[in-house]
Amino acid sequence: MWRIACRDRHWWVLVSCLIQAFLLTGCDALQAQTTLETESSESISSSTRDVLPEYLVLKQASGFIKFSHRNFVADVVQLRDQTQRFCISPDKVSLIQTRMRWVRAMNAWSAIKTINFGPIDELGLSQNFQFWPDPTNKVEQGVRSRVSGHNTELDAALLAKDERASHGLSAIEYLLFDPAVGKLERYQNDAHLCGLLENTVHNLLVSSDRLNRAWQGEYVKRWLFLEQDMIQQGKMKYHVEQMFAGVVMTLADISQQQLAAPLGMKTKAPLDPHFIRTGVRTLEPLRLESWRSKTSLNHIASSLQFARKLYEMKHGLGWYLRTLKLNDESLQSSQSERLALDQVIRDQFKRIEARISSIHSSAFDLLNQNDTQQLDSLYFEIVQLYGRLGVEYAQLAGFNLAPKPELSVRID
Repeated sequence: MWRIACRDRHWWVLVSCLIQAFLLTGCDALQAQTTLETESSESISSSTRDVLPEYLVLKQASGFIKFSHRNFVADVVQLRDQTQRFCISPDKVSLIQTRMRWVRAMNAWSAIKTINFGPIDELGLSQNFQFWPDPTNKVEQGVRSRVSGHNTELDAALLAKDERASHGLSAIEYLLFDPAVGKLERYQNDAHLCGLLENTVHNLLVSSDRLNRAWQGEYVKRWLFLEQDMIQQGKMKYHVEQMFAGVVMTLADISQQQLAAPLGMKTKAPLDPHFIRTGVRTLEPLRLESWRSKTSLNHIASSLQFARKLYEMKHGLGWYLRTLKLNDESLQSSQSERLALDQVIRDQFKRIEARISSIHSSAFDLLNQNDTQQLDSLYFEIVQLYGRLGVEYAQLAGFNLAPKPELSVRID
C-alpha cells in the first residue's frame, strides 16, 4: 500500500513519502523520488499509458482497422469463389453475381485504402490493389495482349511480375465490365479469359491476405507500443497524425481525383465560384474511378463512411479533438472552439452522406448527359470538409501534416 502511494505523482503524496522514508524501514519513497527526477519528460509508465488520449484513439482505431482488413479478405475470397463458379459454367446470372462480388470487394478496398501507411508500405503492396488514376488507359494496355490471346502466359506467378497496371481490382474491373471484353459471349467462346480472370483474382487474394496478416500480427503491437514498459507519448501522437493524415488525404483524393478531374475542374482555386458559373470546362467521364462499372459514387461513399467511423467512434478523432489538452500554450484553444468545430465536422459528414444518397444516377451517366449540378455540389461539400479537417482541425490539435496535403489533381 505504501509503495503505491509513493509512486503517485501528486506533490502531497511525495511529501508523505518523504516523511515515511524517515519513519518506516523498507519504504521506497526516496527511490521513487529519484526515479521521478530522472524520468524523461517524453516517457510515461505503461500503467499510465491506458489513460492517454493518443493511446485510447489508437487502441480503438486498431480494432476497427483489423476488422476492416479481415472483411476485405473475406470479400476477395467470395470474389474468388464466385469467379470459379462462373468459369465452370458461364451464364448471365453467374456473370452478374461475379460483378456484384467485385463491387463488394472494391467497396471494401475503398474503405481501407484510407490506411495508407504501415504494412502496405513496408511490404511493398501499395500498387497491388488498384491502378488509378489511369488517364492514358494503361490498364487496358497492360492486359491487351493476354485478352487477345497473343500472350498465352496466364500463370499467376507470371502475372504477378507484370507491371502494376495489370494487377488488382482495376484489371479485374476491365475483365468483367469493359464493353468489349466483359461480355458473356467472350467468356463462353474464349476460354483463356477465365484463366486470366481467375489468376488475377488469385494474386489479389494473396496480396490482401498478406496485408491483413500484417495488421493482425506484429504491426499493431508496434503501433500501440504494447510490448514496452516505457513508451513515448510523442511517438504515439505521430501515429495519430498518420491516421489523421490518411483521412485528410482521402478527402483530397475524392475531391480532386474522383470528382474535380472528371468534372473538368482544372483551376487551382477549387472554391472559386466564377469558375463554376462560366462552365468553361471539358467533362471527362473516362477520368472517373471505376467508370466501366459505373460504381464511382459507391466507392466514394465507402471511403467517406470509413473516414466518418474513424472520426465518430467512441475514442475517435472527434473525441480526441474535444478532450485534447495541448502542452504548448501558444497553440491552446478554448474548449468551446474545439467543440464547435467538432460539431461542424460531424454535420458536414452527415450532409455529404445524405447528398450521395440523393444521387440516383451513376456519375458516369450524369457526365455523359452533361448534368453536373449534383456532382458539383458534392465536390464543394467534400472540399469544405477537407478544409475543416486539413486546416482547422490540424491547427487546433497541433498536428504537423508534412508533407502537407495539397488540393491538386495527381496525374500518374
